[in-house]
Amino acid sequence: MACLGLMNVKQTQQRWPGNGPLPTGGVMGRCASAGGLLLALLLFGLENAWAQKPEIPTPEELKARFVMSFAVYTTWPPNALAGSPHFVLGVLGSDPCINVLRASTNLVHGRKLEIRELTGPEGSEQCHMVFITARKLSALPQVLAQIKESSVLSVVDSAQEMRSEGVINLGIEKRQGKPWFCFEINKTAADQAKLKLNSNLQGKARKIF
Repeated sequence: MACLGLMNVKQTQQRWPGNGPLPTGGVMGRCASAGGLLLALLLFGLENAWAQKPEIPTPEELKARFVMSFAVYTTWPPNALAGSPHFVLGVLGSDPCINVLRASTNLVHGRKLEIRELTGPEGSEQCHMVFITARKLSALPQVLAQIKESSVLSVVDSAQEMRSEGVINLGIEKRQGKPWFCFEINKTAADQAKLKLNSNLQGKARKIF
């Protein structure tokens, strides 16, 4: 179960450090203290980027980390990425994590990350991945209808109540009165989009259906 606690998160101006492997153990569920949280962050690979001055990421950095990891641990059909110099992440709505993603210089599947702001469902089918923020959940049915014939990874920020329509549904749950990031995978939607999700990613999902 991939759930990362937000308590005791230190506010920092450090830029999100980029890609890194998901943890291979069940440490996410054991982050009941600042020390446990730091251990989980280190296993996410953050220690490599912050070796000289380690800092605990902010919530928006953590969310950006999850979003980027979803892209890294997903395989697209060869024709879906062919001929594109950029990996296009379409964003519908606003969220503080978008600025963190925009500042990243890391490559995704060997391509530069391009953040494309969407004002509606139009154009979402031309992206490799679409992030529907909590503020735009009302447009989710229209976006999914727009991309249903395309290999687009849909990531839904469920915020209050976990949704099920996206390929990956990112949310927050309360554990012992504390908020935790977690995600669920809609494998049926992934198969329909001809997307393959890495077994490591699937192993960290709270639920697969």
